[in-house]
Amino acid sequence: MRYQKTVASILGAALLAATLSGCTTGTKQTLDHPDSAYVKQKDDLPTMVKQFSGPNLAIILSGLKLKGESLKVYDEETTASMRSADHQALDLLRQTTFKPEKCQQKVLDSYADQESIPAAFSQANLNNHATVVRTQLRAYDSVAQAQKAIKVQRDLAQACPTYAVTAPGDKSLRFTTAAADYPLDGAQDGLMMTSRTDPGEGQLATTEVGVFQRVGNLEIRVYFDGKNPVKDANEVRAELQRFVTYLGQALIAKAK
Repeated sequence: MRYQKTVASILGAALLAATLSGCTTGTKQTLDHPDSAYVKQKDDLPTMVKQFSGPNLAIILSGLKLKGESLKVYDEETTASMRSADHQALDLLRQTTFKPEKCQQKVLDSYADQESIPAAFSQANLNNHATVVRTQLRAYDSVAQAQKAIKVQRDLAQACPTYAVTAPGDKSLRFTTAAADYPLDGAQDGLMMTSRTDPGEGQLATTEVGVFQRVGNLEIRVYFDGKNPVKDANEVRAELQRFVTYLGQALIAKAK
């Protein structure tokens, strides 16, 4: 079984390199020895910036499995529609009342998304449909942009551990947020963000957990919605570790 996994890893890295980079001399070295290339250049990953298109990212994201399950990777059109819907949701948030007021901009920043930034989205149902998991993979123009994407999550949890939102029609929701480190080898930043939503009026509160990882200018987000999302996020740590390594291989394999 270990031999099969090793061969699968090498073939996966080779396929990835061939798809993203073409057959240049530098790429062939990566194809022949993907693991050694990763180890050799791993220390360069924190500042590594490579260009990826949406289809490139979709290929990479298809390599992610959680609890042994593959996720459905959306096509470009569907991903664009989902990002557009998120922008419309932000417009609604701008029309709501936040207490404390400072939390409104913090929340908006945490959901900000430039549609010009290449991205790929995927989704799956886990635990016999008890958990919905959503992923987002982005390739930023710079390391600084990728760093900021995670920093704003920490800023929200630090500045607004609790806040209330009142939408038009006086419907009020209370939120509780918390951030904790989620370190993985090969990633330069790792965060687990927990957000609890309490609608009040005897309705059940819900919890969403987001795991954020940065490798160079790539950033992956994995959101869990279900009965015990914190447990789910911790149970897939080994699989996320493999995917973070895969992201590092993708950066190294990419020509530019």
